[in-house]
Amino acid sequence: MLLSLSSGVVAPAGARTLYVLPGDDPRLFVFVPHPAWRALNDELADFGIEVDADTRFITLSHALKMAGPGDEILLLPGLYDQNRASDVIRFARDGEPDAPIVLRAVDAGVDIRAAELPQAPPRYLVDESDGGRSLLEVPRFDEGSFCVQIRNRRGIVLDGLSGSNCDSALIGIRNSSYITIRNLDIRDLNIVVYAEGRDTHHLLIEDNVWTQDPDNRMWTTNHWCEYKDRQSGRLLKENGAFLLADNIAGSVVIRRNVIRQAFNAIHMWGGAANVAGRNNANVEIYDNRFEFIRDNVVEPEMDFTNWWVRDNRIRNAHAWFSLDGRSGRDFYLFNNVGWFDDKPGRLCDDRCRAWLEGRIPSSETCMGTLHAGGSVFKLEGAPNVHAPGPLYAFNNSWYLRAPLIKRGRLDEIRHWNNAIEFCSPGGHAADICPPDVKYFDGFALAPGSEDGRNLIDWDDEAFSFAFDLSNHPKFPAGLNAAGYRVGGLSVPFGRGLFRDPAAGDLVLQDDSAGIGSGCAIIFEAGKITCGPPRVDARLPDIGFDAGLNREIHFLYASVGNESEQPRVVHVAWPKKIPPGDGDAVVTIVFSTAIRLAARPVAIAVTLQSGMPPVSSTACRIEDARYLVCGFPAGTGWQVDAPAALLLPADRIVNVAGEAVTGWAAEPGYVRVQSMPPE
Repeated sequence: MLLSLSSGVVAPAGARTLYVLPGDDPRLFVFVPHPAWRALNDELADFGIEVDADTRFITLSHALKMAGPGDEILLLPGLYDQNRASDVIRFARDGEPDAPIVLRAVDAGVDIRAAELPQAPPRYLVDESDGGRSLLEVPRFDEGSFCVQIRNRRGIVLDGLSGSNCDSALIGIRNSSYITIRNLDIRDLNIVVYAEGRDTHHLLIEDNVWTQDPDNRMWTTNHWCEYKDRQSGRLLKENGAFLLADNIAGSVVIRRNVIRQAFNAIHMWGGAANVAGRNNANVEIYDNRFEFIRDNVVEPEMDFTNWWVRDNRIRNAHAWFSLDGRSGRDFYLFNNVGWFDDKPGRLCDDRCRAWLEGRIPSSETCMGTLHAGGSVFKLEGAPNVHAPGPLYAFNNSWYLRAPLIKRGRLDEIRHWNNAIEFCSPGGHAADICPPDVKYFDGFALAPGSEDGRNLIDWDDEAFSFAFDLSNHPKFPAGLNAAGYRVGGLSVPFGRGLFRDPAAGDLVLQDDSAGIGSGCAIIFEAGKITCGPPRVDARLPDIGFDAGLNREIHFLYASVGNESEQPRVVHVAWPKKIPPGDGDAVVTIVFSTAIRLAARPVAIAVTLQSGMPPVSSTACRIEDARYLVCGFPAGTGWQVDAPAALLLPADRIVNVAGEAVTGWAAEPGYVRVQSMPPE
């Protein structure tokens, strides 16, 4: 028997569900015909859960000692206080990527309370390449107050959990892999997930909602320096993040989350000099919504490799993408939409004005400014300190009240097909849209050129800004005159590009010059080029282009000796085909190159729930990581997507012989199962 779970895994036969109550619940260990058992049975029925007469209700610590691969621990409502030994969360065993141990709350009535611990002194991350300069306060894993800690474990799912007294973070992870965190709805918490350790990799964080500051004072009222200034800031602990990571290997997928009214969203630190170039590798951030982010939306600080940031929506943020790195390379940014309808600090209170007026002792960066400007890209500003890149930014749509790039540089930038509208002051309430916003503010300046008059020698091989569309008054002619060799289509300032950008509708206007005026984006072997289409086809539009999702897919980059089990990152599903009208072809795209370890390789498709599966053994590999399978005529493919697509484990492997996994499979109907013995 095979039990289907979400995210591409299939639990083995014999997997158990363990039913858990808080350690002080008098109904523990009751059984039929006890009245309390019947009451619990009725309570579970309200959640759509049926149990049999052999079911026992046990403590959380007991369940964690029993649970093995494929088991689910179901938490019933109540307070799980980790000051009680019966409620301590300590996983005794590993799960597996395709048979995880699942810890799930039945509803929001489950509250996990962190243990009361003596307050530990702060710990700071340091920049080891800059004399040990301390930059960021982070939790102490061994002494902090976490509601859930996972250390040295593999194959764990946390589903729908919530907690209290989690002063360090809701979830702490150290040297663990294939960890999934989903369906959280968290408020009033400074860090949701904290991860550390070089052996931490393969984290899936999906379908969560985090509101750090429900009153939104962080955005509207408090000064930015309250959260940043080490000398006088009163709210340093609130300089948190949805994900805060300290020198982890990477392989992180962050998708379909809502992150709002927060200081930072994704902040991953990689400042350990001894492993420079190997931290924070292979990160995917897509289909998320970010709103009212006071500092950075995405910040791979000091080190990053192979980041894919696509199909996100950003409303009101300060510095969207902060690439303050020394070792960063290969950052792919496409199909994102960003806009504003507000600015920070509009309700600046008396203390906020004291910061603004320089009446509070502070660092140089906090003197005389509200820090309400921001930019899309913030690059490292120190002379001769910058990441190699390249940054590939293409087919994004931005509505801006601040510069595109602020200070610093990367060694390589490819910037194509982006639609960039700058606001005009008359179109907004007072002070939201400032006059004379710069297109670039301090970008690519030569060392010692603080006056902004001297650029580095512009290298067309290193910098390519082409096929963009903008209404900035200096685009492109004025920028060209200043030494920035940028190209694209210009629209008169004051005329918009989009239908209703302040409302988040960044679709090009019907008569836009950007329609059919972009370059064709080609992705091969980890490199992206911009040029004419390969076949006689219409040129793409400038700006957001949903069609790119059918053509450009995440490719894992090997860093050092690390590898990844192949996982599905895309399925090209055939258009509806009436019965008898021809063969159907399904193309499955994997994160790595694959080979067939055994034949036949049969994939099965269940078109609709309750229907028998349709199988195919007519599969071949194309371009190293594409599995193309044909199904015979007469099948009748009349659905937009199937109920399930089943792949055989152990017969599809990477070049190192590691088997395909259903972990983090995209789309969600992909499943991986073991083949029966021949």
